[in-house]
Amino acid sequence: DSESKYSKYFPKAIEFKTSNPSSILPYLYNREAKHALRKFLDENIQPDLAHLQIYYGHLTSSILTELQTRGIPIIQTLHEYKFSCPVYTHISGDTICEKCLDGSSLNVILNKCKNNSYAQSSIRYLESRISRLLGDISKIDMFLCVSKFQKSLMQRVGIPEHKLKVLYNFVDLPENNNTTPHKNYFL
Repeated sequence: DSESKYSKYFPKAIEFKTSNPSSILPYLYNREAKHALRKFLDENIQPDLAHLQIYYGHLTSSILTELQTRGIPIIQTLHEYKFSCPVYTHISGDTICEKCLDGSSLNVILNKCKNNSYAQSSIRYLESRISRLLGDISKIDMFLCVSKFQKSLMQRVGIPEHKLKVLYNFVDLPENNNTTPHKNYFL
């Protein structure tokens, strides 16, 4: 591991392993990340676009206005289901859940979806609500979904179809692709 020449622009990591209340505010809105991005953009070349991966809970939606104000188009690859489920998984307890998708996202608290904890579930709810208010959907120009299923869920939560594109994950297959059928299964 070598240090990046841009390390001076990285905000401090948020400590999640301990139950430190001081970690909650930067998890919801990371002022340091916003200022670090501003400094990076002021001191370096203006990018043609910003491609976000999983930025919430670390950089947070605090960075979106800085990018948008500078006219930098924002693309986000969706790796999970945060917009339709505040705990990102659509799992509550041991079951698949769509209560927040089809009803109120307060269900995340009522059902203690994050580690069977009211406190942790409440923090996920707050993060989701604050992110929405800060433009986690409205300020993004395009979302890349990994499947048609994911795209359909994102449409159900109100992301306009013109902002959603499906880009499948890919795998390089060997040229000599031997497919040998076996009894009762095929791989």
